[in-house]
Amino acid sequence: MNLAILREPVVRIPTPEQVYLEYPLAGFGRRALAAFIDHLLIFVAELILVFFFIFLLAFLGAFSASYNESLAGWFAALTIALLIGALLGPLFYFILFEYYWRGQTPGKKVANIQVMRASGLALDRTSAILRNLFRIVDLLPSSYFVGIWSMMLTAQQRRVGDLVAGTIVVALPRKHGMREVSAGTQSLGAPGARSALFSGGRGEELEWLIKGYLRRRESIEPKARAGIVRGLAEKAGLEPEGDMAALERELYQRITS
Repeated sequence: MNLAILREPVVRIPTPEQVYLEYPLAGFGRRALAAFIDHLLIFVAELILVFFFIFLLAFLGAFSASYNESLAGWFAALTIALLIGALLGPLFYFILFEYYWRGQTPGKKVANIQVMRASGLALDRTSAILRNLFRIVDLLPSSYFVGIWSMMLTAQQRRVGDLVAGTIVVALPRKHGMREVSAGTQSLGAPGARSALFSGGRGEELEWLIKGYLRRRESIEPKARAGIVRGLAEKAGLEPEGDMAALERELYQRITS
């Protein structure tokens, strides 16, 4: 039984380039922070919807001499719409944000965590829908009781929705400063021009991976180091069969300015 849900163990995901991408799993603390922010935003949105509902009824009532059948019909229709919005709104919130924001919601962005498929691929539409549909199960009997126990009992801290959708929640690597990177790169020479390859989206993730490797390159076993360098070089659009030292220099120059 894994009860250490406050710590963030590392998950290693193999890629076709034979490079292991290492991400710390998002611990309970970060996920709780993200959930709190997201549900607070949902609560505020629903509160605004309620006030709009009250205002609309008052507006309709102002044009009615008395409480008649027409106003009663509007009241029933708006009440049903409000209930549907309150029930389905949170579901669409999570599905749409996680799919269109590449596995993040506003709360997850603040907590610096991300949902991805367990294979390391980005969240697709099916996975986003499945993991959030099963929030209903995770919420049972209340307050994410089932979801929390599922996280405690699974090796990769996955709630029921994650298990069904084949997803994990990881803590994103922070952007390492070049001072930290330079500690392991004294032999790589002067920095060159920074490549446009690393602007936005996947490029930023590749930059994080390269910086993480360069910071710890001296502590990596030589055979594994060669495989990682060649895999990173291929991802960066370099010829992976070149000299390893030259590839390291080129990777270093590509991320510096």
